[in-house]
Amino acid sequence: MDGESVANKENWNAIEMGEMIPDPELIQYACIARSRTILGQHQSEKEESMESLAAECVAEAPPNHSMFSHTVDNRSFTFLIEPPFVFFAICHHSLMKSQTLPFLRRLSHSFRHTLPAKPHFAHLSFQPRFPSLFADALRPPPPPSSLLRPPLPPTLPQEEEVP
Repeated sequence: MDGESVANKENWNAIEMGEMIPDPELIQYACIARSRTILGQHQSEKEESMESLAAECVAEAPPNHSMFSHTVDNRSFTFLIEPPFVFFAICHHSLMKSQTLPFLRRLSHSFRHTLPAKPHFAHLSFQPRFPSLFADALRPPPPPSSLLRPPLPPTLPQEEEVP
């Protein structure tokens, strides 16, 4: 592997691991949508009435992307698109993509693992579960198994050779 490929792989691993989000209030809004229907949402207490802005953004989610991020007016708009779902966040511009994308991936993972066998997708139908999904997504992920090593066996003193 050349130097650039190694650097790209290390950057990708950093994104997958994700950095901790230092302050949950930096996530001003987050939601899960199916098509244009917002299924569940979180809104920061400091930022009110963002649902209409979020609905516009979700309706305009770029259809040919799996992820998309754009920053304007000190806000970052980040999409994780996994058809038929869109995981979307509006964050303070100081949060980096290496923080928001893993957050959205963890949100997706938690959501998909809590879907009932026959889900009903209506406006805010997952709102009762959203606070726990949001809290799960804020937790740092466990380190990948490749970083976990079994403990080394205790080192025994070597016996001296007897002549």
